Parts: sequence; structure tokens; C-alpha cells
Amino acid sequence: VQKMSMAMPGLVQTSSNLARVVSDGKSVKLQCLLRSSVNSFLDDMGEKIDLLCHVFGAEAIFRPGFPTWEYTAKSELRDMLAKAYKELTGKEMKVEATHGGLEGGAFLSKMPGLDIAAIGCDATGAHTPQEQLDLNSYKRMVDLVARVLEMMCE
Repeated sequence: VQKMSMAMPGLVQTSSNLARVVSDGKSVKLQCLLRSSVNSFLDDMGEKIDLLCHVFGAEAIFRPGFPTWEYTAKSELRDMLAKAYKELTGKEMKVEATHGGLEGGAFLSKMPGLDIAAIGCDATGAHTPQEQLDLNSYKRMVDLVARVLEMMCE
């Protein structure tokens, strides 16, 4: 973890993790995944890694990663989702931000200013052979999306 979010307490804003180490006996390649919701912090972290590699006589090669998606305090779509969720479940929707490489950043990079929210089903064992999806939560998400689409047409 390199930096925590100032807008969302507890949310990692910028991080790097060592994803892979490969050696052919003559050289060693390290693959790091850099993530941030803020482009400038992502760039800064890349510059630090590049400098560190230079100091040790190594080469840093950067490939495009996850587009950034910075938390927005005001979101009409999120408000609409919360209202629809309350209507359908009688409960307040829990709003969280994530530090993953969500597709929202890809959409935002092509359509700046787009109001984006991510929702999902209850699942366990993500990215493993044991990954499971709760079908009842799937039905709730389908109903939620349908209600939000209705609200958009009202």
C-alpha cells in the first residue's frame, strides 16, 4: 500500500504488488501490478520503481494497466441505486469503494465525466476454482437494475 484515500476512510488509493518472479538462470524478471484511483499517483509510483531499477542496474518496462476511476462524492446514479435498493429490500444500500481494476475506469477513460457505479452479487472464492455465486443475490441485482432502468424512464 502506497497511499490511502482521503475521500473514503479505509480505502487503499494506490498500491503495488509483486505478481510474478521468473528466472531463466541468467536474468530475473519481476512483474508488479500498479493500481491507483488517481493517475498522478500511478505515474509517481512508476517513476519511483523506474528510479529504483536504474539504481540497481535493472530495466523497468511499463505496460498499460488498469485505467483509474477516482471516487466521486456526488453521483445521481448511485443515489438512484440507493433509492431503488431501499424500495426493493427495505434496507439502506451499503456504499463502498474498491481498489480493484474495475471496468468502470475503462468506460471513464473513454467518456470523461460519465456517472458510474458498480454493483454486484454476493460471491465467494473469487478467481479460484471454488468461486461461487449466490443465486438469490443475483435475482436481487437483476431486480435492482430493472428498477433503476424504470426510474430513468420516469
